[in-house]
Amino acid sequence: MKKAVVWVFLAVIFAPILLGLTGKLAGVRLDVPLLGYTDSVEKPELSAHTFLDGTFQKDYGAWMEENMPLRGAFTRTYNTIRYEGFGLGNRIVGNHGSIFETAYVEAELALGNYDYSDPARAQRMRDVVDHMASVDRKLRAVGKHLYVYIAPSKADLYPEDIPQNYVAMAQPGGVRVVDLFRELISATDVPYLICSDMKDSLEYPAFYPTGIHWSRTYEQLASQRIVNDLSALSGETYQNIEITGVKTSKTPFWRDSDVFNLLNVWLPQNVDYYEYTTQPAEEGPVPELDILLMGDSFGLGLCRDIGDPLADVSIWSIDRSNSLRGPDGKQQLLNGNWENLDLQTCLDRVDFVVLEVVESELVYDTHGFIDYLDAYLDHYVPAPKSDYYPACLDASRAETWDLELVRGVYGRGDEYAWTQPSFRVPLHSESISNNGLEIVFSVDGHTAEPGEPQQVEVAVNGTVVRRETYTAPGDVRMILPPDQFQRDENDSYVVTVNCSRSVIPSAISGSTDNRDLALMLRYIGGAR
Repeated sequence: MKKAVVWVFLAVIFAPILLGLTGKLAGVRLDVPLLGYTDSVEKPELSAHTFLDGTFQKDYGAWMEENMPLRGAFTRTYNTIRYEGFGLGNRIVGNHGSIFETAYVEAELALGNYDYSDPARAQRMRDVVDHMASVDRKLRAVGKHLYVYIAPSKADLYPEDIPQNYVAMAQPGGVRVVDLFRELISATDVPYLICSDMKDSLEYPAFYPTGIHWSRTYEQLASQRIVNDLSALSGETYQNIEITGVKTSKTPFWRDSDVFNLLNVWLPQNVDYYEYTTQPAEEGPVPELDILLMGDSFGLGLCRDIGDPLADVSIWSIDRSNSLRGPDGKQQLLNGNWENLDLQTCLDRVDFVVLEVVESELVYDTHGFIDYLDAYLDHYVPAPKSDYYPACLDASRAETWDLELVRGVYGRGDEYAWTQPSFRVPLHSESISNNGLEIVFSVDGHTAEPGEPQQVEVAVNGTVVRRETYTAPGDVRMILPPDQFQRDENDSYVVTVNCSRSVIPSAISGSTDNRDLALMLRYIGGAR
């Protein structure tokens, strides 16, 4: 028996070395990649100076480690032994192999700086909530709203999986930051949602052992709930998602296995993952929902579920690393300074400021954003959204092609731009008032056939003004006289176009293009 153990041990140690040397001699890389690692180390040059001061030895050691034969295989084998045999990894590994971030465990158990029984910490949280209440009042005064939601903690929903050595450190009388926040925010008029309160209504797991982000189904339900809350705040019915079914897979959906992948172990997890199938909940034109979202990675779920797929929703998101991402995907780095954020423009274009904070991140006080916003609102004078609307989109003129407030239109190509099955273009132009609205597009052969025609519906400011059916491909010039529609209160026109058919190139050919394509838009604006 002892000999067998020795032989197995030697095989584990020397087999990768022999395979690595064989691969090197044969010119083949016999190794596996390490997920999440992008190190690139150059081989150092030897000189008397670098040898004497020790930098050569240090850099050569790093280069050797990076270029060691079968480094990935060795690392995965070592990590597998630690994870499977001893419950160890690059993060906390709890009961049932569940992985945690340290901050979530400490926040759940009110350890160290996460214990808000400390009077100074409690006072700082009071100050933050006071700023939220002040921001809420100031936004309401200019016809906008604040909404706060607290993303859940895996340690809160699955406390039984926290390792005992952490549980033993908890002290009687400790106060969780989320409990103090709940007490304080409930005494204000600020609309809020603490997402962990939804846990009893969940049909599928809230978190998976393989991830630290909430499960896709939990995330989708929260996104749906948030939009319903925003609709209730404004009295409008915004576009939302409707759940139509559920998909089950052994392959994780999106971030369901985010931290498990970074463990770089050999054995996969035998877990059933779930994701809801959804569709737009409202038919016909609906009011546009424009949000400035300040949050972290949990907030990306709202962008993915609501902002990205729905043409009537636009989200400008600010992450905690200080970068602003617009609905068109463009990103602006703020370099750690809120003063680099053009709040005037952001606030003008939105109806809601939404704050997303993870329970463990409450201790960072929104990274100073709520304080800065409160002070900024003292001198904020809103401008109409229409000040930022384009006069037209003309694919033949690049200078007109501004997609920042346009939804569902892809980048300009050769004299046209593809659209999604539903797209929205807000316009501000006296030419439309005087001459009417002109839309020029081409119908593609894959979306218009005698038996399956392409149906196009056009609405202006919520009123359907034209429906057309196309049974063959071709060019279309549509003119809508000004007496068929009304301008809105900002003297602008929000044009929504819905198409019955679209095509995904990768599904019908060898293309790698996964876009959902409906029409080839050439011009939209005042009649010429």
